[in-house]
Amino acid sequence: MKPIPIDHAAAFGRLLMQDHMGRIKPMNTFSSEVLRKLSRKESLFGLTADQIILGMAANPQDWYAVPIIKMGKHEEVTKILNTSAKLIAYKDFLIQTGNTS
Repeated sequence: MKPIPIDHAAAFGRLLMQDHMGRIKPMNTFSSEVLRKLSRKESLFGLTADQIILGMAANPQDWYAVPIIKMGKHEEVTKILNTSAKLIAYKDFLIQTGNTS
């Protein structure tokens, strides 16, 4: 995974966006909200929220297996996913069925 340069991510963070309630806010506010919702952290792997969210949008395949989703204390979900990890990846929610070609 090649991180988005910090200056590029900072410029992305200054873009204005409209949230689902109609409020106009900078992208870095939205990025922080999304990362906190997913991982309960302000930053991960030495990257800012803007670098992570822009990286996910620009190169989603790079983030498919990166553990950024915080596992809560939901024993049933932990059992279904067969994991004891504190952070899991998007791919961990998908059922692997083998080669389909």
